[in-house]
Amino acid sequence: KSNLAALNALSVANKLRSILLDDGRGTLPTLPFVNSDSTLRLGSTVDSLWGIMGYAFSKYRIQPVRISDVRFRYATRPALPSVGAANVRVASFNVLNYFNGNGTGGGFPTERGAHSAAEFTRQRDKIISAIAAINADVVGLIEIENDGTGVNSAIQDLVNGVNAVMGTGTYSIVNDGAAKQTYGTDAIRCGIIYKTATVTASGAALLSPNTVFNRPPLAQVFKVNATDSVFSFVINHFKSKGCSGSSGADADQADGQSCYNQTRKLQAGELVNFIRTIVIPAAGSAHVLSMGDYNAYFEEDPLDSIRAMGYTVLSEAKHYSYLFSGLVGSLDNAFVSTSLLPSVTGVAKWNINAAEPTHLGYDDLKDDGGSDFSNPWAGSYTPTPFRSSDHDPVIVGLNLAKKTGIAPLTQDGLSLYPNPATGQIMLQYGQAGTVQLYNALGQQVSRIRLEEGIPVQAIDISRLAPGVYWMKLDDAAGNRYIRQFICR
Repeated sequence: KSNLAALNALSVANKLRSILLDDGRGTLPTLPFVNSDSTLRLGSTVDSLWGIMGYAFSKYRIQPVRISDVRFRYATRPALPSVGAANVRVASFNVLNYFNGNGTGGGFPTERGAHSAAEFTRQRDKIISAIAAINADVVGLIEIENDGTGVNSAIQDLVNGVNAVMGTGTYSIVNDGAAKQTYGTDAIRCGIIYKTATVTASGAALLSPNTVFNRPPLAQVFKVNATDSVFSFVINHFKSKGCSGSSGADADQADGQSCYNQTRKLQAGELVNFIRTIVIPAAGSAHVLSMGDYNAYFEEDPLDSIRAMGYTVLSEAKHYSYLFSGLVGSLDNAFVSTSLLPSVTGVAKWNINAAEPTHLGYDDLKDDGGSDFSNPWAGSYTPTPFRSSDHDPVIVGLNLAKKTGIAPLTQDGLSLYPNPATGQIMLQYGQAGTVQLYNALGQQVSRIRLEEGIPVQAIDISRLAPGVYWMKLDDAAGNRYIRQFICR
C-alpha cells in the first residue's frame, strides 16, 4: 500500500508552517541565539521576536531588528531515560566513523572520521563519555572502523578508553574472528562490546554471509549470569539513503523513501533469514533482539516487512533518533521476537545528538593539510555526550527471569524424531503438565495438556511446516524441560 499521498500532504504541511529565523549576517564573531551551553536544542521556542518577514532562497524568513531582543524558552537537555525494571540493558550506538589512525597515534588523516590525532581525541572523549553514561550491559556499535579486533584496532581502542573511565575489565569485545570483516566491502563495520559481570558470550560470534549486505549483521548469543537465561543480540547497519550509483528499483521512486530502498528491503528479508536459520539454531532459543541503524524510518518498507515476518518493532512513530534537512525521524530502531517481547521492560531513544547543533561535534574544521580553517566557535566544544555523533543511541531494557528447575528426565524420557513417519512425537513422562510448541519466530503453534498416569502420549506434528521448533514442557511441580526438534 502506497503512502505517497500522505507523505506529500505532510511535506506540504511542514513547509507551510516553517519560518526561518535569520540572523541577517554572512559572518559572525559569536554564535547567535544559543544559551550558556552554546546550544539551541530542537524544541526550543521563541517568546519574544521583533523583525521583518521576507522570502528569499526558497524560504520564508524573519530578519530580527536586533538579535539581542530575541528571547528564547530553551529546551532542556534530557537525562538518561529509564527503561524500567530491567536486569539487562542493551543499547545500539552509531559512533560516527570512529577511526583511530594506525592505533599508535599516527596514520591520520584516515579514510573516514577524524583527520588528525587532535581531532580524534575530541571525538574519542565524547564517544566514551556517552557510552559510560548509557552504562548498558551490551552495546552494539555502528560505523566503527573495519580493522578487526586486535590490540591496535578501533574497537579495542574504544574499549580501552571506556574501561579507563568505568574500571579495568568492565567491557570486553565480541571477537568475530577476522582481522577485517571480508564479507562486507565497507570501511566501517558493526561491533559488539559487553559487560562480563552481567552477561557471558556463549559460542562464537555470527556474521551473515549474504552478499546483499555491504556491512554484515553481527550476532552474539548471551547468557545472563544471574539467571542463566539466554538471548541473541544482532547489530545491523543497512544501506544508506544516498543516491550515488543507484539505478532501477534502487533509484528514488519519489515515495519519500529515497534511494536504495529495494536493497534495504532485501536486507530486511535476509536479516530475518539469518536470524531464523543461523542465529536461533545456534542459540537454542527464540529470544532475539535486533538493533541498529536500518536507514529506514518507522513506517517505511524495510521495517514493515520485518513486522510482516512476525517481529515487533519497538518504540513509537513519534520517537526520533536523527535529523536531516530540518526534519526528524527514526533511522535507529530495535525489534524483538514474539517470545522475547514479554521480557521487554522499556525502550528509549536518548536525544543527545539529533536535537543538538552540529558545531558542538568533534570536528575542528581544519583541513587534511593542516591549513587553518579553524572553527570560530571551537571554544564551545566540551567532552560531554551531547553531539557525540549524528545519531541518538537506542536503549532497550530486558527482564530475563531465572529459569525454573529442569525435570530429572532420563535420556529416553523425551524421544524426538526428525519428521517421524507417523507424524507424531512420542512423549514418555507420566505426569500432569503442559507442552507448548514454538516455531523459529517464537510463535506458539501448538499446546497439549498432559494427563497424570499416562506413561506415553503422542504429540501431532504432521501439520507443521519444515523448520526448527522448540518444545517446552511445564509440569505441576514447576519443573521445566525444553528440547529442540526439526521437521524436514
